[in-house]
Amino acid sequence: MICYSSTLSFKLHRAFYPLSDTAGIYTPAVVVFRTSHSDGHKLYPPSIKYKILSVISVAAIRDPPLTNGAPPDYSRPTDRNLMLEKIRLILRIAAMNGHSKVVLGALGCGAFHNPPEKVVECFLRVFREPEFAGGWWREIVFAVLDTEKDEENKGPNGNGNFGIFFRGLHGVVV
Repeated sequence: MICYSSTLSFKLHRAFYPLSDTAGIYTPAVVVFRTSHSDGHKLYPPSIKYKILSVISVAAIRDPPLTNGAPPDYSRPTDRNLMLEKIRLILRIAAMNGHSKVVLGALGCGAFHNPPEKVVECFLRVFREPEFAGGWWREIVFAVLDTEKDEENKGPNGNGNFGIFFRGLHGVVV
């Protein structure tokens, strides 16, 4: 969604693609000039001070084969290992560029159909690794869309991506 409301799409040149499985793009000075998707992507008025942020683009695994368990899991250990490497890459890029506050997302848990419970486990595992334990960040937050369709099952206790990420990561100290 950030591409619709900012200058990010203008900065991601075709020459950057395709990326290898363990590559990412760091894009500094992205200007946010539109409101959210739910607000219709309206242009901010010229009088407003635009937000400027940096973006790390790393593609998630697309449609990995999953087990039939509850919850589903990666069928191939190589896919779990690749997800761990992608998370490490994102955190390393953030640290190398001096970012102490990081907003992360539900990496691959939407259109790419990665299992949210297992992606949460991957984030937790990486956060606990000695390389990433303590001191790098002042704050890490997750911006996760609530994918649950049933209104009664939305929110922190819901069954969608938001609920799964909230229950798995809320209050975790990194």
